[in-house]
Amino acid sequence: MAKYLMKRLLSFSLALLMLLSCLVLAGCQPKQSTTDAPSSSDAASSQSTALSPSPSVSGKESLPESSKEEIPDLPSSATLVGTKHLPIPDHQGSIGSCTAEGVAYTQFTVAVSQFIHATDPDTDWDPSSGDNKYIFSPKFTYNYAGPSTENAYTVLLDHGCLPMSISSFYKSTRPASQPYQNPSYLGHDQTRSWDVSKGLMEKALKYRLTGFEETDFTATQSGQLTTKCDLSLFYKVKDALARGNSVTICGWPVYMHYTKIAEGGQGSIAQVGESVAWTGMTTIDRETGSGNHCVSIVGYDDEITVTAGGVELKGAFQIRDSYANDSRDIYYIMYDAFNLVSEHAELNDPNTYLSTAALTIPEMKFQYGYFATQRQTVTFTPTGALFSLSGKEYPVYTLSDASSNAYLTLRGTSFGRGGQKDATSFALISFDDLASAQQSDYKGGYLLAALDENSKIAGYLGAEVNTNNASIRFYKDSDDPKNICFDVDYKKEGTFTSRVSLTKENPSGYKRTGTVYRFSFIYWDEDIEIGTPDLMVEAEISAVGRENLYMTLSRTDKNGTVAEYVPASMNVRINKAFLPELDFADTVSFSGKNDPTRAETGYFTFGYHTLQDYGEDYDYTNFLWGINIRGTGITVKALRLLDKNGKELCAVKIDEANRTLKAKETKHYEFQLSNNLKTYLGAGSYTFYNAGTKKTLSLQSNNMLFEWRKDSNKGSVDRSVFRVEYDKASDSYLLRHGTKDYVFDIAGEKLAAGTTVKMNAPSALRDTQQWSIVVNDDGSLCIASKKDPSLVLGYNGKEFCLGSDKNDPNFRFNAQMATESTRILDLTLEKTKVSITAAIPKEYDPKDLTLHIVKDGTVLETLKGTTQETVMTFEKDLEKGDYLFCLCKDGVAIGNQIAVRIG
Repeated sequence: MAKYLMKRLLSFSLALLMLLSCLVLAGCQPKQSTTDAPSSSDAASSQSTALSPSPSVSGKESLPESSKEEIPDLPSSATLVGTKHLPIPDHQGSIGSCTAEGVAYTQFTVAVSQFIHATDPDTDWDPSSGDNKYIFSPKFTYNYAGPSTENAYTVLLDHGCLPMSISSFYKSTRPASQPYQNPSYLGHDQTRSWDVSKGLMEKALKYRLTGFEETDFTATQSGQLTTKCDLSLFYKVKDALARGNSVTICGWPVYMHYTKIAEGGQGSIAQVGESVAWTGMTTIDRETGSGNHCVSIVGYDDEITVTAGGVELKGAFQIRDSYANDSRDIYYIMYDAFNLVSEHAELNDPNTYLSTAALTIPEMKFQYGYFATQRQTVTFTPTGALFSLSGKEYPVYTLSDASSNAYLTLRGTSFGRGGQKDATSFALISFDDLASAQQSDYKGGYLLAALDENSKIAGYLGAEVNTNNASIRFYKDSDDPKNICFDVDYKKEGTFTSRVSLTKENPSGYKRTGTVYRFSFIYWDEDIEIGTPDLMVEAEISAVGRENLYMTLSRTDKNGTVAEYVPASMNVRINKAFLPELDFADTVSFSGKNDPTRAETGYFTFGYHTLQDYGEDYDYTNFLWGINIRGTGITVKALRLLDKNGKELCAVKIDEANRTLKAKETKHYEFQLSNNLKTYLGAGSYTFYNAGTKKTLSLQSNNMLFEWRKDSNKGSVDRSVFRVEYDKASDSYLLRHGTKDYVFDIAGEKLAAGTTVKMNAPSALRDTQQWSIVVNDDGSLCIASKKDPSLVLGYNGKEFCLGSDKNDPNFRFNAQMATESTRILDLTLEKTKVSITAAIPKEYDPKDLTLHIVKDGTVLETLKGTTQETVMTFEKDLEKGDYLFCLCKDGVAIGNQIAVRIG
């Protein structure tokens, strides 16, 4: 976890240098060239922990011929369905919480259950029972993180999650109810509330993630899963499932093509008649095919076989969706459907997609891109009557499906399924008889007019064409032909069968698209932690509105080096985009109420595990732990430091002057836990200075040789800043510098006292470039060779070299983070407009300072602010995204940085 969390610490220098160390992965066209792709560290594992019995036969025959030699030893099928670990299906209703359903409700629930069962095989923990105390809440992550998968995972890292028995969207008490089924649920206080009643956030911290992985499928795999020269991602997904994990996928085409699994094609885990998607589809003029839906992969089977477009496809992933009352709760996606370009040329031809909405009476809906199978044909049975309109007569039929003996029936203004005696009569009216010249696109089609008991037109059969599985709809009038004009293979005499599909769409206007754009992984045996953190802070806060409350955590060592961290719940704010009925986002209270005059109290418990990346020689008593609080109309009632058992270790004494926050004011509160403070050196950007003379270790003009500088704030400041990277596997440090990624280098010379140490751009990382950093009792540091710890870096009066006397004051350093401990910046956010104020330290001239805006590791923009006395002000409108803000002099950060997510 430390390795992941260190990436998220607010270090401006790390953010800049991240870009320099990135490798650009070249894409690979299917079956053409080679490239690198994300590798699976456990791809060879065939372990199937706590899964339903699965055949052990490898599914090699279903993969491209060119890749057979690379196939790991995996079972041919695996599934979580039927195990205790997979929770019962849930229904997200009309709220856009599919990410939270996939990540928290399904994936996290499965992982925790697997972990608990592995630890205690006799446990009664059983998410499949439907007992909500064993199932984790999608509301908890969604109301802090919104619809982003990365945000949802960071909530689970920082805050853990509450079970559904404590936290859930509002549902009525009727069976199988779902959130937002009734529009009034959308604005229900319970749905909007934060879970900050006394003790709730502390309970959530008991079940946490320690890591996760996300793979941008379209970027790293060129949108190819099984037709790419590197199949590691394909194996990685199967391996994760075989080991008892679910995999979250995001993306989803605008339209999906489904068929049914036939007898003999069901493999080991599917059932005859279950739905299976064989491709995604989008319109030619659409830039992306994604509908941004999120679901869970809960199994796979190499032997599932279907025929689509005249092509036999083999192998499918098993999908759990988040619509419990829908037939798509469990369905399948063929392996080939994930490929942006199919292995089969026929399935890349848009003419394969014969229609965009075909009527299926057994399922009572229209389905997009549904290939012509027997289930799509509708039986037209003549009633013997004729219907007269404008002097012309039209035959009258009942519409049914022979396989289910179901008839289409109009009940009031809704269509349903019934028996023959309930069947509605439909007049089959040629649209040519009604069309004007302006409606020529629909000529050749037919209207199906539903007749009432008096043989009058009651309305028209139509499709609500706006989803993958369009609904059947009653239209009172005939003035909207795009939704009621159908292609019918019309036989004028007697009973006949025909496909019934909309005429308005042209198959050539569509193209194939990939099924998803992101795969996300967590592993139950690697990424789950149970038990509250060793150290927590509980902030009792009173506020009128919750949306302007902002808190960050801090850790300070003996040298005053500060590491700050923004908890995930403080990064995203719920707004109207997430909860459409939340028009009063600025005044919503902790409990979800809209009362701009009533203050409410919330108990925010944060774990300091997000900052506990120090080694075994340290414990939490070696640091000062702090919390920064900002907001308008905020009253700080109490701040307590708790141990893992919830016992109070100490509290901040809050006097009246520090209790209430003024508008845009930030207050820092610190816990003095002990006087046993130590110096800590972790990953980050540092300046090193001699422990005795306080002169700074820097570089000469040639950027290779070291020298002492009297003042690191003058001259070439950047030559004094070194980047420290810690490798946990080798327990060693790498010290880097500059845009060319130079490292402390003693290669090429004998490793002995007196050997010169320089900065060089390495061609390979050698043992002699790995360092140990030893913290002495007085807080000073010795930078020792990892290969020979008796040798340390220092100054012999002539040059910087290795020495053997660690007590020599010229070989002892103190370290200061390049980002000073002073809190300089403060930020306010109104929609996309960022306002930043900087309190200018007295040793700096405002003319020398700029604000750097960093996005994705790159400096997006450098701003000059307006200055009034000792305060600088910056304002900027920004697009949605994650940003880091830092005040800089000569490109080097001073003071604190602030990370924020906009939108």
